[in-house]
Amino acid sequence: MTTPPVLQPAPWLAGASVLVTGAGGGIGSAVCGQLLAHGADLVGLDIDTAWCSRVDRGTGRVHAVKGDVTAEADVAAVFKQSRTDA
Repeated sequence: MTTPPVLQPAPWLAGASVLVTGAGGGIGSAVCGQLLAHGADLVGLDIDTAWCSRVDRGTGRVHAVKGDVTAEADVAAVFKQSRTDA
């Protein structure tokens, strides 16, 4: 098993809202973890939302949205919702 790389500071991510598609998969979850470590708030789109609590780890900065990135209506709904939440 390899050692994960050391995070380089990315202060511009602190407080940013980031959409991650496939957030429940291996790569998506790893990306979410890195973004959270830099202070970003996440909206994760996946067909299964069970991943959310595993990734969030009590931060309250992850919002899981059930949807399929290949379905245009699902993706449009994510952006529509994020605009009304802002």
